[in-house]
Amino acid sequence: NLPAAGTYTVVVNFDGAVLVSSGGAVSLKNVQQQPPEAVATHSQPGSSSPVGSIYTSIVTETVNSWLIDTVANSGFGDFKPNDPWMTERWDIENVIVSGACATKLVPYVGYSKMSWIHYTNSNNLAHSIAAFAPSIDTKAHNPQPSDEQSGVDVNSILSWTAGAYAGSHDVYLGTDFNDVNEGQRHFCDLDGSMWIDFGDVRVMASQFLDLSGTADLDDLNGVNLVDLTILNGYWGEFVAEDVFMGNQPVDVNTFDPNGLGPAQTHYWRIDEVNDVCDDSPWTGDVWQLTTQ
Repeated sequence: NLPAAGTYTVVVNFDGAVLVSSGGAVSLKNVQQQPPEAVATHSQPGSSSPVGSIYTSIVTETVNSWLIDTVANSGFGDFKPNDPWMTERWDIENVIVSGACATKLVPYVGYSKMSWIHYTNSNNLAHSIAAFAPSIDTKAHNPQPSDEQSGVDVNSILSWTAGAYAGSHDVYLGTDFNDVNEGQRHFCDLDGSMWIDFGDVRVMASQFLDLSGTADLDDLNGVNLVDLTILNGYWGEFVAEDVFMGNQPVDVNTFDPNGLGPAQTHYWRIDEVNDVCDDSPWTGDVWQLTTQ
């Protein structure tokens, strides 16, 4: 998947002249990017022709992989994609060198290529290409208000996009970064209701004898009657933590703080929870906003 909608800075690093054995790299600044599943480079010497072309082949390993490339020429001119499935992202030309970049979605596993035509002054050409598997974002993302946004209305409602495997959402909110960053439910509050009651018993029953369940309160020998005894010790108690706002159903990806403090910096975090997944919870990033 591509990053969330927005404006990003594309950083291209190039070192040296474009020779017959050159490569390059492209990345999105401030965007987390997994390692490529495949890479390929291709270069060729220039010719006397005013029109040149170059293509590079690559083998993808995942359905719906994204290809991204950079192409460069050691002279001025203009690049044009030579593939209807390529989307040109930028094209630079000046009196010394020229370059371009494109992306391409490949809806199958196997051989693919990206191809360019260069007009005006086709000298030495160099091409680098990388294939990235589609990302699976298990954490909550795309916060609204956006991270580090200032001038936020005190009556704002917080929202986010759910992670891929979310079954529910734990909400944390406060004015101290460390409190929110380290916040967690009471260890017996298995359903996130902030009460120790039959809801927690139901969670424990669903995980009974599970060696890695979240209801293994003593972290010994899985979920068993010892854990039920521990839970009983807190029975009926209201166990709200300072920054834990509660657990919400998977289809409720908004939270109303009922008024934020004016002219304050607030921090918030969404943990994605799914009791049937051993990797749960997926701890979210701490986001920041400042009110008017």
